[in-house]
Amino acid sequence: MPSNGYHFLYGYENNVLKYTNGAQFVIPGAVADFTRGDVDRSGNIDIADVTALVDALLTGEFDDTDNFSSDAADCDESQDVNISDVTTLVDYLLKGEW
Repeated sequence: MPSNGYHFLYGYENNVLKYTNGAQFVIPGAVADFTRGDVDRSGNIDIADVTALVDALLTGEFDDTDNFSSDAADCDESQDVNISDVTTLVDYLLKGEW
């Protein structure tokens, strides 16, 4: 913990702000309508999500549907959906952590 008493925001996921001192703050009323990596909206993160993401990249179709979430497709949280999201998603499937 810094001696000056300041703690800096280092992460945000699932409506939770995370700080360098280990504190977390849940944003009230903010409910995500997607789970990062659940590209096909099946409720599971698996190889089918990789397939859906690659398909979207190849076709250029990124519109949200019942079977595709563009927010969930941004796996590396770069605010852009591209091939690095596929790499991040495959890495998640292999390691089990973001």
